[in-house]
Amino acid sequence: MLAGLGLLLAALPALAVQLSGNLVNSPTLNTSNLPIDAYVDLDFGSAVAPFRADGSFSFGEVKPGQHVVRPMVRGYAMTDLMVTVPTDDAAPHVQLFIAGKQALPVSTASLEFPLLVGATYAQSFYTEANAMNILQMLKSPMVLMMLASGVMAFVFPKLTASMDDPELAAEMAAQRKRMTAASQMDWTGALASRLAGEQSPSNAPAPGTASLSAASADATGTSSPGPAAARAPARGGASGAKRGGKRR
Repeated sequence: MLAGLGLLLAALPALAVQLSGNLVNSPTLNTSNLPIDAYVDLDFGSAVAPFRADGSFSFGEVKPGQHVVRPMVRGYAMTDLMVTVPTDDAAPHVQLFIAGKQALPVSTASLEFPLLVGATYAQSFYTEANAMNILQMLKSPMVLMMLASGVMAFVFPKLTASMDDPELAAEMAAQRKRMTAASQMDWTGALASRLAGEQSPSNAPAPGTASLSAASADATGTSSPGPAAARAPARGGASGAKRGGKRR
């Protein structure tokens, strides 16, 4: 039994596979501009293999199971791969590795082996500032409000000055004066003085008397002598009597 266990342990290293691959040259990334510190990571740091000058890399004695191969190139986004090493002599199954997504079964189609890795795009952390655009500034609501306020400040006084009419201004001033006087008037004192100056009903002439006397005067063609006319003959008679007494 011990002999069988020894044979099994001796056979395990033979099941290990060497993972090798190459960098795919593209306009984005090729061996001519490959950084010197670029490398390939296996299983998140369990093993590291640098890129050679020709863009190749390799991992020796990778045990059966699923392994994640990640090219690490500064300034570039690279494609990550998942490699399933079988327990038999079959070729490893290769597929894209997407974090958070379940791996496909080994029965599906496999990518190339030896591995081929490449750059997806060049990373850029610099954003060029936009050039100054006058039209975009004029479309801003704040700029439009400032321009409208400036136009109203300069144009509105001129419009009101051209619409001034002297007659209308004088009329408005007179109306304001009347309204001011009316607001300042003592209505209580005015009403009390008016009520105190009215005639009493006993001294007021009877209604219709003046109209009847005027109508009779018009009918006869003569006017009734007033109090002044009645006093005039009496004064004349008295003065005549005095003059007659002196003559005697």
